[in-house]
Amino acid sequence: KAGALSPTEPPRPRRRPGAMVSAAPRGSPATAALLQATAGAGSAVAVAFALHPLELTKTRIQTGQVKGPLALAAARIACDEGLAALYRGVSAQCCEEALENFVFFYVYAGLKRLAQRGQDLSAALSLLIGYCAGVCTTSCVMPVETLSTRLQLSSGESPWELLRRVLRDEGPGALFNGIGYNIVLCANPAIQNTLFDRLKGTILVRRDARSAPGSRRAALSAVEASALGALAKAFALFLCYPLVRLKVLRQAAQRKEPKHGSDSPSEGALTPRQYAGLLYRGLGAALSKNIVSAALMYSLKEKIARLVVAGLQRLLQRPALR
Repeated sequence: KAGALSPTEPPRPRRRPGAMVSAAPRGSPATAALLQATAGAGSAVAVAFALHPLELTKTRIQTGQVKGPLALAAARIACDEGLAALYRGVSAQCCEEALENFVFFYVYAGLKRLAQRGQDLSAALSLLIGYCAGVCTTSCVMPVETLSTRLQLSSGESPWELLRRVLRDEGPGALFNGIGYNIVLCANPAIQNTLFDRLKGTILVRRDARSAPGSRRAALSAVEASALGALAKAFALFLCYPLVRLKVLRQAAQRKEPKHGSDSPSEGALTPRQYAGLLYRGLGAALSKNIVSAALMYSLKEKIARLVVAGLQRLLQRPALR
């Protein structure tokens, strides 16, 4: 997925005693994690709403309902079904993104603070923490994600109508279609966050080393955060995309006999090249949508975090944090 941002700041050299590592207000690790979760969920909802037409088009390309480049496929859907069709399932998508990012950031930030205890984390430990947070998130979000995928492929059902039909015809287990793929795909945000943290840490440590002692800590600009987020997302998505496509096909499937000529990669005698082509179908659309999404989310999250901190400071009448 859609998904996840780096909720922590990398360590800085020569940190002043009592200086904060992130934009979080002073308080318990739970308070800091709540701040990161709120910022992550807020930015995710804004981006999910803005980019939902691309998400819907990408899903239809992955399942074989439409073909062609992302822009042409979106235009074809709008011409055939109307502009409103591009926002089909947007409410479920926004709920999915909000829940997914809130749970992921809260668990990830909390685990990382507990694991750090004043020390730097290795890349392997960061990956493990990200993976554990992803597994926890998947357990909570999977039913909403499945409904969101079905809504994007439906002909206009409401979320509640679709939910009742799925429970009646297929049973509760259908809401967890593809959960095995999702458990493995928890490596995606782990890879993405670890790569972003490492790149961000390298840039900021070098920038701090060149700054005068006692000066304000360096921070990434919105453009820098967007560029690093896009790079990290593209790398993680390319590695994990075959499983992403298989998961989408599994979630979109219903309990019925497969039709002749199905587009599923599991059917028919395929050469390795044909099989690889099926597994990577829609990669261009997914990269286009997810790179833009990640770039916007990394940028918006920092701004939302600062707004939340400023609001808490006014509420509690505390001086500005440095």
